[in-house]
Amino acid sequence: MYCNQCGAPLAPDESVCPRCGHALVAPGVGARAASLAPPEGRVRRHRKLLAVLWIVRGALLLPGGLFLWFGMAHARFMVPRIAVGPGPFWGPSTFPALVPSLLGAIGIGLLIMGGLSILAGVALLQSESWARILAIVLGILELVSIPFGTALGIYTLWVLLPADSESEFRTLAAARGARA
Repeated sequence: MYCNQCGAPLAPDESVCPRCGHALVAPGVGARAASLAPPEGRVRRHRKLLAVLWIVRGALLLPGGLFLWFGMAHARFMVPRIAVGPGPFWGPSTFPALVPSLLGAIGIGLLIMGGLSILAGVALLQSESWARILAIVLGILELVSIPFGTALGIYTLWVLLPADSESEFRTLAAARGARA
């Protein structure tokens, strides 16, 4: 027997849900009526898996980002400068200095994306009210990261984007707020 507001398990004699405080029909009868709750929605079924996938995605992005950012920041000092006489700005002497800077910037981007991915995963696990929007934005950004980012982006949008998902997530966030 479960609460039809937040899905928490109920004892047969409870008249108020211990998790969200939702009043049940009557003592003794409330738990029986609550057990007839509609089946779980898409967000409740997939939220934890989606959160774990975002945390794993972030954990996989961070080492590569650290390597590129830290490694390339130091590589620019190790690249020999080629002394070429007067010439165009994009000559052989500027190319070695440009590559580490570009790769370092990509590393910073990976660090930011990895940190936001972990943040989205943790926030989804905790049903934070803003987690759905962050995960949708990250899911859209990940669509171009073939193949794993694309799959995660499509899965995220499938779970969180529909209008009924918004109301279901709002209910989860409200239940979390009532517990806090």
